[in-house]
Amino acid sequence: MSAARTGLVSAARTALAALGLLTAFGAGAPVSLSAQTAPTVSAVTITSSPVWATDTYGRPEVIKVEVVFSADVDVTGTPQLALTIDTLTRQANYVSGTGTDTLVFHYGVVQADSDTTGISIGASALTLNGGTIRAAGTSTNATLALGSHAIADASGHKVNGGSFTSMVRRVDITSSPGADGFYRDTHLITVRIFWNTGISPPGNANAMWLNLEIGENTRRAGYYLANAGGWLAFRYWVSQSDLDVDGISIPEGALGGNLTASGGRASLALGSAAISNAAGHKVDGLLGYPHVTGVGISSDAGNDSTYGLGEGIEVGVKFNRNVDVTGVPQLALTVGAATRQARYLSGTGGDSLTFGYQVVSGDADTDGISIGGTSALTLNGGTINEAGASQFARLGFRTNVQLPTNAAAHKVNAAQSGATPYVA
Repeated sequence: MSAARTGLVSAARTALAALGLLTAFGAGAPVSLSAQTAPTVSAVTITSSPVWATDTYGRPEVIKVEVVFSADVDVTGTPQLALTIDTLTRQANYVSGTGTDTLVFHYGVVQADSDTTGISIGASALTLNGGTIRAAGTSTNATLALGSHAIADASGHKVNGGSFTSMVRRVDITSSPGADGFYRDTHLITVRIFWNTGISPPGNANAMWLNLEIGENTRRAGYYLANAGGWLAFRYWVSQSDLDVDGISIPEGALGGNLTASGGRASLALGSAAISNAAGHKVDGLLGYPHVTGVGISSDAGNDSTYGLGEGIEVGVKFNRNVDVTGVPQLALTVGAATRQARYLSGTGGDSLTFGYQVVSGDADTDGISIGGTSALTLNGGTINEAGASQFARLGFRTNVQLPTNAAAHKVNAAQSGATPYVA
């Protein structure tokens, strides 16, 4: 190595040493900043809540704790977090979070547990238990000390293991959709929820309910049947507005009302029995009916994106099958603050209908016109039926139909003369 290069290396090592970035032994090769930065605990939170909105857990309720680090961490094995329950030390086991900055620990209450002041989590509660917690993608061990994030006597998290809580063990969708996997309008969805002990059936049908997530909507299934051996049944009739192509979901907090169990309390939390996107239970309330699948403005406002006085705005409405039209159905347009009716022009016998509106004096919309909501399409004394049949079309626009809203390429200014007078 040349003298000049030796001098440069020496100077670089001196600078790195001043920053603490040289190894403590060997040749003094610099190491990366990431390898020297150990993730530290930045928060500790008890995230569970006792059943029945009290401040006391019964058995076998699960106490859940999240430990947040200053950076993402990788976990191997089953690290543990010691909970102090009165004079007892109970180990909450790691259950999830590797690759993120938040680790989750669970502990199930047993009969011997009791703490009337609230559980505590000491500063040295986090241990590896033969596993590892390291900075993500590195071999750098995380700092395990909780420091100021330790918890003392959490008053909202007391424990009485002598009090029994019946827990949900299973959730079953017991109904069957059509052969194509879809429930249709008026089809019945039924669900049974099972507990791990006997329960006391509710006194009336309004005492319990179950919220189903169907697409973007939450639908309430009503309680209708019980078995004292440990299950309740709920049902919901599908409506035409329901749509879920991924499959219905029943989230952890879907169950509502009041319920007691034989010899104790009953948990309403579904926990791990919750259902997400049940692929065999999709919903389309409009299957079997002609219905709208798309709406778009088909006319051209010109180079200035503005319709002038006398010019025409045309809108296409697409159906899922061919339809026959009689009379003059209408489609409501929002032009500025006004509602204007575009009249049916053409398309009978096909799956696409065209509606037209001619700009009149006073019309103005500087943001762009919109389609006037999910009920914009009306019959106006006419009919829209399935082609060659008497089945009438469902006219409402569902949430999966993208409606033009403030269409910037379709402004209106009746104060300017239209280049081409509209002839429908």
